[in-house]
Amino acid sequence: MAATVAVLLVGLLLFAAVNRVLLKMALRNIPRRRAQTVLILFGLMLATLIITASLSVGDTLNYSLQSIQLRQIGGVDEAITKQPASQFVQGSSTSDAFFFSDAQAADVIQRSKADPNVAAAAGIIVAPGSMIDTTTSQSSSENVAVFGVPAGFGSIWGTLRSRSGASLDAGALGSGEVYIGNHLADTLNAHAGDGLQLYVDGHLTQVTVRDVLDTEVNPSIAGHGPNVNSVLMPLATMRTVIGRATGYNVIFLRNRGTGGFDDLGPNGATGDDVTRHFRVEFTDPQAAAALWTYLNTPSIKTQVKKIHDQASFLDPTQDFSRRLLVELN
Repeated sequence: MAATVAVLLVGLLLFAAVNRVLLKMALRNIPRRRAQTVLILFGLMLATLIITASLSVGDTLNYSLQSIQLRQIGGVDEAITKQPASQFVQGSSTSDAFFFSDAQAADVIQRSKADPNVAAAAGIIVAPGSMIDTTTSQSSSENVAVFGVPAGFGSIWGTLRSRSGASLDAGALGSGEVYIGNHLADTLNAHAGDGLQLYVDGHLTQVTVRDVLDTEVNPSIAGHGPNVNSVLMPLATMRTVIGRATGYNVIFLRNRGTGGFDDLGPNGATGDDVTRHFRVEFTDPQAAAALWTYLNTPSIKTQVKKIHDQASFLDPTQDFSRRLLVELN
């Protein structure tokens, strides 16, 4: 209200400086039409309040969502999978088609780190899971992602921290120990030292909670939202549990920078450069040439143009078809 009155006073002063006659006419109407004046003032105050609240609420929501997402993404800036995996909460599938061999993974990591913007890369295994806390008898089976991580996982994620703020090391996990996310700990009422009956992709194993993280490990948050329960176990333990002696189904990358949005560069320019580089680096030239020839067929090109013309401005395919037509032309 004080802000509204101040704005009105400033407006009146400016108005008076421009035209004294109109100011006198406006002020003369105030005592004559008191009810109308009060309604106008009330409307101005309400409008100011609504505009201020909408701006502040929007900024607050954006900040909160970004804070939640950044914490659950950690230092992971890009992830490479062998097949499109957006339908999997954990980021990839455990079927054979989704696994890189050791040689393939090493090649991908080497070629990724050749990009000057990429600081680190590591292969992991991620699988769906469910569990029962044998101490509290609580269970969880919804959106559980179990990560088999190497000892150097911190070079990708950054410093893992417990709820108390202590630094944690993935390399310090024993073969039967795990870290669990804070949301999962709340669901299970779990604490350090609790025993878990953990099912990893349908395979049962007994593990002990070494500590509770201060967040969830959820790098694929953009595809499904923040409600994911995560478990971190040593990569060797994951291999034993699911019976895979070799291979990885996800490769995580971290860009150079101080963390957060800084790793993506101004307006995401660095992230865009890395993405463009990888699209060229990991594209099969023969398959790309065959696809180009197919799309450049007059009948297919006409169909793409028709799809573009009929799509509304809200349809995400419109921008894709526009860029495709630009490339084809």
